[in-house]
Amino acid sequence: MFFGEAITVDSDVVSDMIEAISGTLVLRWINSQLGRILSWVERAILQERWEPVSPQQRHGSSVVEVYRIVEETVDQFFALKVPMRLEELNSLFRGIDNAFQVYAKHVVDKLARKEDLIPPVPVLTRYKKEAGIKAFVKKELIDPRLPDVRRSTEINALMTPTLCVQLNTLYNLRNLFFLLKLL
Repeated sequence: MFFGEAITVDSDVVSDMIEAISGTLVLRWINSQLGRILSWVERAILQERWEPVSPQQRHGSSVVEVYRIVEETVDQFFALKVPMRLEELNSLFRGIDNAFQVYAKHVVDKLARKEDLIPPVPVLTRYKKEAGIKAFVKKELIDPRLPDVRRSTEINALMTPTLCVQLNTLYNLRNLFFLLKLL
């Protein structure tokens, strides 16, 4: 190379180098944001009281908070004015999907068990044992579960509104996730 000769650099090489460097920085930013989102998810779950937000919005308040923090993160991501590759976008949305799955798992784990919601079978009181034809009765079936009146009234009074709010919250989370996919 001679003195005074111009050095030419291929613009594609420069843009690839810039994308590689900015991609690393963006991935670091994404990881920090996803950690923040997961901590917000945990905090929202701990503070949830499972009461409807309003008479019109019959879901819990935690789903609103989770969606708000996710939406802010997505807005910040697209506001970054650096070149990015598809891998960074995929990484962000995989992390957001993971946060929604963590939230949904917490909600599902808090749901009442099926056995607790279905009242026990009542004891048969219409016919007495002596009224049956003994030739056809091979074995007397005894239900070890006795009806628990107190338990079934607690389920109706205490668990049903909470269960409805939890299920509505999961439904709202699904709708918000689809809304986020459209953005």
